[in-house]
Amino acid sequence: MGEEGGGRELIVRTSVAALTGLSGLLGPDAGAAAVALQPAAETALLRVAERVRQRWNRNAGETLADAAEASGESAEELLLRAVSDDRSHELLAKALGIAQDTALRDKRRALGRALAAGVGGDEAVVDAELLFIRAVADLDSPHIRLLALVASDRPPAGQRSGSVFHGGWLVGSILASDPGFGDSLPSLLSTLEAHGLVRAEPSSTPWQSARQAYNVTEAGSQLLKRLASDGADPPVRKQA
Repeated sequence: MGEEGGGRELIVRTSVAALTGLSGLLGPDAGAAAVALQPAAETALLRVAERVRQRWNRNAGETLADAAEASGESAEELLLRAVSDDRSHELLAKALGIAQDTALRDKRRALGRALAAGVGGDEAVVDAELLFIRAVADLDSPHIRLLALVASDRPPAGQRSGSVFHGGWLVGSILASDPGFGDSLPSLLSTLEAHGLVRAEPSSTPWQSARQAYNVTEAGSQLLKRLASDGADPPVRKQA
């Protein structure tokens, strides 16, 4: 890597570190805690802290790279726009803060795309992306698997007449398609509903009309698109 490229990388890494608190991880607090430990324990503490720092830096850096790719600009340009006003700065800090502790690569990708869509936007746009990243933060692998199932076009067993899909997924049909949800299904559905990713409505199947059927919402479809490795949003228009 050339001198110019190395300088750009240093800028990005330093910005990520400052925004996510990485610069203080091995600072005075860690040192003070280590004073009371035996040498071996102190060494272990510092080694673990370094590994955590590296993981945080990697996760936040990947998210920033995803944001830059989705916005069609460099990471440096995106960072400069992000700190140009308080709301965009808040979006940046929250997106990277969530990303640093997020193990799922798909979630970090979605956070990056939300960052690209919101930075430099008006208040309504930033508010919408802040709500989006809060939803991403609350989702784990089972939530995403359930959302993808509810969004699928495959008619659930017991709710079909020929090739006609009758109005959404009933709880029984979800469990028949994926028994792994088990007793966690009500909680998983509740989280998706709370963030407006699925909606419950009376089943259109006559003999089950008193029961709720679940359908994906536009917000749920957008989230799935942003999670996907090949589902990047179109480049975001840069703000003047």
